[in-house]
Amino acid sequence: MKWAVGLFMYTFSATVGEIGMAATHWIIDPDNRLIFVMVVTPLIMNAFQFWVQDSFLKWKIKNENEPKYNQYNRVHDSGESGVQMLAMEKK
Repeated sequence: MKWAVGLFMYTFSATVGEIGMAATHWIIDPDNRLIFVMVVTPLIMNAFQFWVQDSFLKWKIKNENEPKYNQYNRVHDSGESGVQMLAMEKK
């Protein structure tokens, strides 16, 4: 995989350089451009990657045969909310 990325960078180095300059042309100071490219951009990309992976790992296919739980971990099949169940229990 590393060789593929290296080959891509070598083959398209001029194009990638032009794209990079076009994307950061609004940053005049070279030091600020370096900070943006080396710190800010990876921070944003890592946060996006974490969000996508977290959403994927939390995603669950709903199974209609699984019992439904309310906020007190009590099984109910009536489809009513935990607050309604609590109100019924107090009666």
